[in-house]
Order: sequence, then structure tokens, then C-alpha cells
Amino acid sequence: MNLDLTTPPTAQEIAYGGEFKSNFNKKKMDNSSASEEALQLAVVCWLRCAFPDIITNSSLLQGNINNIGLSEKANNMGYTSGFPDLFVFIPKGGYGGLFMELKNGSKGVVSLRQKEIMEALQIAGYYGGVIRTLEEAKTMVNYYMNL
Repeated sequence: MNLDLTTPPTAQEIAYGGEFKSNFNKKKMDNSSASEEALQLAVVCWLRCAFPDIITNSSLLQGNINNIGLSEKANNMGYTSGFPDLFVFIPKGGYGGLFMELKNGSKGVVSLRQKEIMEALQIAGYYGGVIRTLEEAKTMVNYYMNL
């Protein structure tokens, strides 16, 4: 595991830093085959290292609402189906913020609802898109933060 805090860790170091302490599948992963959950952990960790003052939000419910009662409760409390996985609340270059929809390498499929929400966010003045690897996230965030 990379202990130099001036250099953000790689996705492999985060998602499988020798012995990943979680219930994830413990096989070796690379950026393209990591689960969406592992990718999100890697992106959030990198964001916090690279931009310590960054303000982000994530919905823990994304993709995990599997019963009618919880679905109705989440809906009543403001959950929006298809909303991107990560959102950065820092306006830059005329945009209101940055959103990222994380997908599992080339396997992850963007739903019609997710496409509709991302298009609506772009029309409303937000920047973002689909991210499939930690490197793509770094590229998008660095571009956005330098606007």
C-alpha cells in the first residue's frame, strides 16, 4: 500500500491493498474489472487525497433498493432513481458542479433513466458523465477542477 500521502493511491492499492478488508471478492483486480463499489471507493479516496477540502455526496442506496417499502420510503425522502453515483459541489468554469456515474469497466450498462438524468443535469448547467476507471475519474476531475 502506498503510504506517501502526497501521491494519491492507485485503484489497486485502494481496492486490493494487499488484503482488502471487506466482503468484496478477494481476487486481484485491475481498474477495468473492479466492481462499481470498489471503483467508487477508489475514486472517493483519491478525491479526498488530491482535494482535501472537496465537498462530495454519494447515494448509498444506488442500485440497492430491492423492496417496495424501502423504495417508497426512499422516494418520499427525496431519492431520485438514476441520479449519478458521485457529485462534487464546487462550481467551476460556469458549471454548477461535477457529477460522475460509475460503471464496472466495459461491463457496466448505463440505464435509460441514468441517461435521462445526466442529460437533464447537463442542460441545467452541470458537468459530468460516465466513469469506468479510476484513471478516467482522475482525468475528468482534474480537467473540471482546472476550469
